[in-house]
Amino acid sequence: MEEGLTLDKKSLLTFSGDSSHWDWQKIAKHCVAFANARGGTLIFGIEDHAHEPSPAQIIPERLGAKLHKGVTQHCINVSVLPDVQIWPNGGQTLNLQIHPSLRTIAATTDGRYYMRI
Repeated sequence: MEEGLTLDKKSLLTFSGDSSHWDWQKIAKHCVAFANARGGTLIFGIEDHAHEPSPAQIIPERLGAKLHKGVTQHCINVSVLPDVQIWPNGGQTLNLQIHPSLRTIAATTDGRYYMRI
């Protein structure tokens, strides 16, 4: 699974600390860029240069809901669906499916537009 126009892997450390301290600008930027292109998937829980999560990695139960709520608060015209994936090695990732914004232009709530090309 290679990163490209419709896939990006992110560290689970993105969610370290309280959700008020997460880098929402960076998360929103990726979501808007995917939505303004063809859509895509952000996979949280795979570290740089890794191809799968750690076998002991467990995604906290409410993390998907917190991520979904944060994206809706920091993005305009972006539709996402979080889902926990269990890998063959037993490790888990949080996959955020970003749907393409077909009829409108997606933006961040601070008025920024991005596109993944």
